[in-house]
Amino acid sequence: MGLNKNLVDSYFSGTESRIEGVGLEVLAREAQMKHAYAFQPLTDSETELVVGGQYQYREGGEYHLLNPLTISKMQHAVRQNNPATFQEYTDLIDDQNRNMATLRGLLKLKYDETPIPLDEVEPAKEIVSASPPAQ
Repeated sequence: MGLNKNLVDSYFSGTESRIEGVGLEVLAREAQMKHAYAFQPLTDSETELVVGGQYQYREGGEYHLLNPLTISKMQHAVRQNNPATFQEYTDLIDDQNRNMATLRGLLKLKYDETPIPLDEVEPAKEIVSASPPAQ
């Protein structure tokens, strides 16, 4: 995701990419910029490393789906084989829509006031195929 078709086809052949993005030129330029920044001379006032990354969790910062609370709940549930804690974890993840942490959370679903009569709905075996679609 975020890579253009030429790059995906050249370096990740067979990978589906529906969203266009940057190419090799942009990635190379960013790598060169990061390298130049990493090796610039430091002054006396620049003795600490800069906090890097746009996606790092920060207290009071942007909401992240995978944050210290969700991660600790998942780890505790798995390590202790604790269904109650796993339920707390899944509730936190399911609540992602309120926090708009995913594309799905940005959607507002519209519900019809009158449901479709059940006899007009196709059976699941007609909608869902057991075999992959032909290419």
